[in-house]
Amino acid sequence: MSELVGFAHDAPYEKRLEFLRKNKIALWDSVHACARAGSLDSNIKDVVPNDFKTFFKKHKNIKLIIFNGQAAHKLFKKHCSQFLPSEIKIAIAPSTSPANAMCSYEEKLNAWKNALRT
Repeated sequence: MSELVGFAHDAPYEKRLEFLRKNKIALWDSVHACARAGSLDSNIKDVVPNDFKTFFKKHKNIKLIIFNGQAAHKLFKKHCSQFLPSEIKIAIAPSTSPANAMCSYEEKLNAWKNALRT
């Protein structure tokens, strides 16, 4: 996000949030809570999804959701897609996780730039 909207990646947390807000970008996990042994998304179990029904009612100006990888999209689709307003576009970008070694940093960055243009 720091390269996409132009702030220092090591800026204090509140400053990073401020830059995201100024650029009309919100970050929210598909999952509120879960059980997971280790850090692999494939180990996610006992999912408690975030309350997207309320989120979409409260934030009516959302035009695009970009999922950080296939796992985030899959979890949203399984647990929350029934609350997705039809006018909101969806994009799936490669996971930014270091565990996603299939894509280089540059490939991930370009994919995210393209997703933001959706």
